[in-house]
Amino acid sequence: NILIVVDPGSRFRFRQTSIVPRAPGSSSEPLVQGFAPGEIARAALVGTAANNAVTEWREIGHAKAAVGDQNITADHATPRLDVDIEIEPSRRLRFGDVRLTGQSRISEPRLREMLGWPQGEVFSPEDPNKSVGRMRRSGVFSTVSATEAEVPNADDTLDYTLALVDQKLRRFGFSAEYSTLDGILV
Repeated sequence: NILIVVDPGSRFRFRQTSIVPRAPGSSSEPLVQGFAPGEIARAALVGTAANNAVTEWREIGHAKAAVGDQNITADHATPRLDVDIEIEPSRRLRFGDVRLTGQSRISEPRLREMLGWPQGEVFSPEDPNKSVGRMRRSGVFSTVSATEAEVPNADDTLDYTLALVDQKLRRFGFSAEYSTLDGILV
């Protein structure tokens, strides 16, 4: 017989929850419900709050915002958790060029027209999704995926690569025969 006994210990609560800097114009509300002093400390809340802070920055054009230094301290004597996360906002970027990859029967000028790429506009995470969605809805491609460049250009633009794979051609078949005995057979 094997007996496993688990002692879960004390339930931790947040003592301090700091994720800075927040994006200008962001709400003073907590980044996620439950991520506040006195609330039950859950690991998932810490990750979600950090991701939400990065998203706030990305929504105002800081495409390369990321989580920077993190200091998360558990005090076992008081069962309290202190969370101190620094966000690195990066610089504000605009959309650069889009490089098309893959084989397509459609000419590149027509592909670019269909894509409606927002070149020169301030970065928004929704714009690439709109362009990719437009390409998918066309019904021409079996695969459409956009990938942003790892490093922005010196002129504060961010290039993308768009991978396209055409759908197989749709074909309609029809056969007919004519016989002097039976007439037309379809």
